[in-house]
Amino acid sequence: MAPKTVLVTGCSAGGIGAAVALALAQRGHHVFATARTVSKIPPSLSELSNVTPLHLDVTSSDSVAQAAQAVAASGRGLDVLLNNAGAGYATPVLDIDISKAQRLYDVNVWGPIRTVQAFADLLIASRGRIVNMSTVGAVAQYPMDKRLCLF
Repeated sequence: MAPKTVLVTGCSAGGIGAAVALALAQRGHHVFATARTVSKIPPSLSELSNVTPLHLDVTSSDSVAQAAQAVAASGRGLDVLLNNAGAGYATPVLDIDISKAQRLYDVNVWGPIRTVQAFADLLIASRGRIVNMSTVGAVAQYPMDKRLCLF
């Protein structure tokens, strides 16, 4: 298989995104490793010759658009968009901080939609693929008291 160009969101150190991006880079693919704070991308990933670290905050339309422009300007195209950036917030419904829950929704729902829309032209041109990482949080049991819980 020929090397692909892959953009991975949420590549901060210690997370799944960084691990997936590193594995892809080690297999010879060119990886655009993204994070809200580029300095949080581990050096073991960001210093590889086939990795381009990029700032990308999935909650910011401007940030996503700038990342899409940078990928387009690289001339590499884009074969795979891996939406990995995400957040969790498990708390009883009665204790939910609405602003935190809204932020969670912005990251986990609108974030992937923003990235798909911004990178669509590049993906269509390459007949590329979109991979959306998710959680089992919605279906897994979470031990808690008898109050309702939001995942």
